[in-house]
Amino acid sequence: MHAFSVGGYALGEFLNHLYVQIGHGNVQAEQIIEAIKGIIMDSVVFSDDAAPGLSRAITRHPVGQPLLEKSIAAFLKLTKPFTVDRYKKLEKHIIDNERQVPSLMLFSRDDLVSNYLTNFAVVNTWDEHGITSRAKCWEKSGHVVHYKNYPKEYEQEVDDFVARLNIVKAPKRSKVNQVQLKDYGTEPFTD
Repeated sequence: MHAFSVGGYALGEFLNHLYVQIGHGNVQAEQIIEAIKGIIMDSVVFSDDAAPGLSRAITRHPVGQPLLEKSIAAFLKLTKPFTVDRYKKLEKHIIDNERQVPSLMLFSRDDLVSNYLTNFAVVNTWDEHGITSRAKCWEKSGHVVHYKNYPKEYEQEVDDFVARLNIVKAPKRSKVNQVQLKDYGTEPFTD
């Protein structure tokens, strides 16, 4: 799994859905969870950083940004039961990492949206719980542009992480039925 920025929230929603389904005895949900061999998170924004991060993503105006941040914080406080509380519940799946899925956190110190201290804290929590994890923090690299700024380093981090997962490659799938694909207006492909 690879999540970027607010994709961490989406990952939390996905994991939450699977855990709920597993609680109801859904075997397929258990199989999906078991199939997750590693998680890579790039510039993830956690709930406590949402107001400052979002406001900085929208504007860096010296007056507008603080006003926007206070407005977002007020909105989140007013709607806490169904915004912040939900966000915290979902990010807990990532932070607790109850299945101990190896994880790689990619971020930078000068990211105005994703707080590097929060990212380090999450990695430290994983380490404390014996979860295989790694953090790569660049000094200078904006929000979700680490690959653009450091493509070789980024690829090396991801390649090294995936190599340590010892994933067995799935058997090659057969060609897709070309008639069926034409019905959907797409071109045939092979793996």
